[in-house]
Amino acid sequence: MKRLMTLHLLVPAAVACFGMALIVVGYLRNEQQLRDRSRKELWDNAYREGTRLSHIAQHLLRKGLVQAADLEMSYVALSPHLTLGVICDGDDVVRHASQIQWRGVSLRETPLEAIVPRLGAIRKELNGQVAIYPDGEVLWAVFPFFERSTTTPFVVVLAYDLVGPKKESTRLARHESISQSLGLLGGSLVLWMLLDTLITRRIARILVFAKQVASGRSPGVPATGADEIGAVGQAFADTVGQLRSTEKQLLEAAEQERWRLGMDLHDDICQRIAAAQLKAGVLGVSLARENSPHSVLAKQVAEQLSDAADIARGYARGLAPATLDRDGLNAALRDMTGHLTKAFGVPMHHDTDPRVLELPDATQVHLFRIAQELATNAAKHARATFINISLTFRDGLLELKVESDGRRFEIDSGPMTGMGLQLVNQRVRALNGRLLFLERDEPGGGTLAVCEVPVAPRLDH
Repeated sequence: MKRLMTLHLLVPAAVACFGMALIVVGYLRNEQQLRDRSRKELWDNAYREGTRLSHIAQHLLRKGLVQAADLEMSYVALSPHLTLGVICDGDDVVRHASQIQWRGVSLRETPLEAIVPRLGAIRKELNGQVAIYPDGEVLWAVFPFFERSTTTPFVVVLAYDLVGPKKESTRLARHESISQSLGLLGGSLVLWMLLDTLITRRIARILVFAKQVASGRSPGVPATGADEIGAVGQAFADTVGQLRSTEKQLLEAAEQERWRLGMDLHDDICQRIAAAQLKAGVLGVSLARENSPHSVLAKQVAEQLSDAADIARGYARGLAPATLDRDGLNAALRDMTGHLTKAFGVPMHHDTDPRVLELPDATQVHLFRIAQELATNAAKHARATFINISLTFRDGLLELKVESDGRRFEIDSGPMTGMGLQLVNQRVRALNGRLLFLERDEPGGGTLAVCEVPVAPRLDH
């Protein structure tokens, strides 16, 4: 139902409905106009024919040209829509008729009997009439004239069928409406295609672009063009580009702050703890020489300070891995996997292509942070028994894989709400890459996280 409530369909449907309404109104109006025109033409023809025939009949009958009058009636029979035409004498006996079988018959015995009650008034007025009587299906033309030998006027009676012209008008109006409907259908289809090409497909591209942005993937190309939709697509793309640029700057600032905190932690806090540990150790030795019972407490303080120094160094190493800055990504991953193995008791292995050292420093930092977060999540939350990290080049891409047999990542559980994974996605976007979570196709199950990053062609050979 939702697919039907789209502008792509609603606009052509509205045009079609409006057009059909106009066609129906036009059909009714056209039908009425055709009927009126047909009736007027028939009316004018009946008047002309009745007038002409009365004059000719008067002339022929006065001269006794009966056969000529019969011939004239045969010509009258050719008039369109004429059902019957007769010439009656003063006693309403048919003297001449367009159909031979009615000659010599009383007018009351013919199909024209309905006109008999009106003949008296017409003869009295001696004025021809054309009228449609109440049944509405017959047009009557009655014209009186005097024949030499009688005192009662003869009459010419012509009856025209109105049903046929009415049906013909309806047929013509219907044919015209059908042609208009076909034209409207063709126009609606053309409009549908134009909307599909000029609007719908381009808006769909903007929607796809928006969904890609919302999902964290690198967006494609929005709708382009010089019109309003193209302007919206370009403005949207520019805004996303600005956001991506701002996001990258924030990541760089955050990374710099990480390094500063890590270095401060290592150079200041760790040194202070080490100094306190040394002093506690010296104090413990002195107290032991004096056989003081507090020597044990001093020794415990020294041990706890040693543990605290190790923890602080671990935090400093995580915030500012010196090997990454000094020796590159390979050494940093080696140091990280060793530290996480010791911290969580989960065996970790890494396999990296030496060519990663040719990557820009910022790219190596992002890859390290992505691998660090994914490996930490697998060890800390997924209860993995092993974790493998690999960095390889393939088909113009650098693939960072973090594989574990821990609890499978719920890919369809909804948007990632964890801060760590959100930062991972930000770093992936900064690299113009994409992050996939695949189900590990092994008996033990687990998750295979794959980060694909486009690289320069020279690194893929």
